[in-house]
Amino acid sequence: MEVSLVDYKIPWAAGILEGEGCFSLFRRPDKPHLTTCAVHCEMTDEDTVNDLQKALGVGKIYYRSNEKRGKRKPSWILSIQKEKEVFNTLLRVMPFLKSRRLEKARELFDAIESKGLERWL
Repeated sequence: MEVSLVDYKIPWAAGILEGEGCFSLFRRPDKPHLTTCAVHCEMTDEDTVNDLQKALGVGKIYYRSNEKRGKRKPSWILSIQKEKEVFNTLLRVMPFLKSRRLEKARELFDAIESKGLERWL
């Protein structure tokens, strides 16, 4: 049986997020009454970050020169901050995450879910 590489894009993306990703829930200093959810992945391999964005189909990529951080290499950051995109990303990758990352992903999922899913269904 031949399997397409397309079948592996979400488990692959989950593996990248498992190793290099960040699932964050925070309050913005300028709007402390709002909770913001985000998924980020920062790497020095631009091609891998581009492939991650293609696999997930969401987010924006930002370049960081790291000049102010000494002799560190430049890096690229995939940032997913739109609530609907974060939610859909979580739905797709959570089945493949291990306990530590899964716990953080569930915090984000629960925070978004508490706002009401019906607006996206």
